[in-house]
Formats: sequence, C-alpha cells, structure tokens
Amino acid sequence: VEEDISHLFFECPFAISCWQKLGIHWQQSTCLHDRIARTRQAMQLPYFMVIFIIAAWELWNLRNGKIFEGNSVTMNLWTVRFKKQIIRQLHRVKDDFRPIVIQWLETIM
Repeated sequence: VEEDISHLFFECPFAISCWQKLGIHWQQSTCLHDRIARTRQAMQLPYFMVIFIIAAWELWNLRNGKIFEGNSVTMNLWTVRFKKQIIRQLHRVKDDFRPIVIQWLETIM
C-alpha cells in the first residue's frame, strides 16, 4: 500500500481504529480540507480541532517510531500518548471548554 496523507491518517486500519475510539467517523471527500471541515461540522464539538491535531500528531509519531526505530505500535500505546498529550495541551483550550474536554476524555478512555 502506498503511504500518503489520506492513507496514513484516514484509511489505514490502525488509524481508523484510533479515530473510532474517539468517536470520529470521517466524512468522505477527496479533498483533505473538506474532509476535516465536514467531519468537524458533523461532530459539533467546539474543541474538535484540538482533538484532530493531537490524534494526528500521535499517529505520525507512532508511524515514525515504527519505521525509523522498529518500535511496536499498539492501540493502548496510542491511547496513552493521546491522553497525555491532551492533558499537556489543556492550557490552550478556552477556560469554558476545559471541563468539557476533561469529561469527554474520561468517557472515551
């Protein structure tokens, strides 16, 4: 399978499992921007972009660890890293949304 952005973040079975764990089901689109915008609109979460960026970042880091260092990739590892990164980045979330993000995180993890 040729790896491109679409495959790495949206079509790879591992990535699909990660997004499903977060309750994100991507809207189909050939354009990356449209796919993100449509899914964001469908989800109606004011902090959707924070979740998207952190989840994609952790997918990217795990992929690089696997390819360049031979590390194992597991759903548990991705989940732990995602949760830690969300907690680290909470200061970037508007004060009003912080309790909502924490509650959301507890329900999915």
